[in-house]
Amino acid sequence: SELHDQQLQYPEYRYMDLMTESADTGDHPFKEPVLRDSCAPQHTRILPVFGLNELYIGESLSSRVSYLELQMDKEPAFKSRNSGLCISTGTGSTSWTFNINKLTHHAVESLLKIIYETTKYSLNWKDPKLVGAITEKFNNQLVFDPEADVMCYTLRDAISVGTFPTATENSPRGVAKRIVVKSKCFDACLVIDGSLSFKFNDGAKAIIDILEEDALRTFQLYSEL
Repeated sequence: SELHDQQLQYPEYRYMDLMTESADTGDHPFKEPVLRDSCAPQHTRILPVFGLNELYIGESLSSRVSYLELQMDKEPAFKSRNSGLCISTGTGSTSWTFNINKLTHHAVESLLKIIYETTKYSLNWKDPKLVGAITEKFNNQLVFDPEADVMCYTLRDAISVGTFPTATENSPRGVAKRIVVKSKCFDACLVIDGSLSFKFNDGAKAIIDILEEDALRTFQLYSEL
């Protein structure tokens, strides 16, 4: 059948033609693992590019769950299953990160209705001015100063351990100066500003810092009066 020919049921097979029996390198998940000396030094490199707006880490196939181990600053490390991690600077806080986290007027109206039904507190949840003011205030808080020395991180569609989220779960959104991410993914990528992509499969580790010496410097030229 056409679907069989396209091998849509098993998208992982798209790598099969890259494998050879004699090859002993590569990170294909179907490949037999090669035993290596655990004491051997790990390969480390600094990427030759800087991120201006945001950085994304997650599975290349959007329908597959991303599995990441994370540590924010000096907080305890934790594992998360999600639809990818988005990290942004203040410059990029008006773009992808903003649209992931923003609230719509419909969502705010629904929340106000629930508050009214639960608390019986007198409020007009249908008031467009009230709904608009709350929506605008929340969304404005998502944007921060481009000169701020922190990054905002967001775990998209973080999966809870149980069916519903609890108050004890790690927050899917926050700020940090240093973020450490270890991949437990199958076919993941690390994408900088939506253009440059690097492989980031199981075992790969990334340290994302925001440093003063890497800040973008700007200047203005004034004509003589």
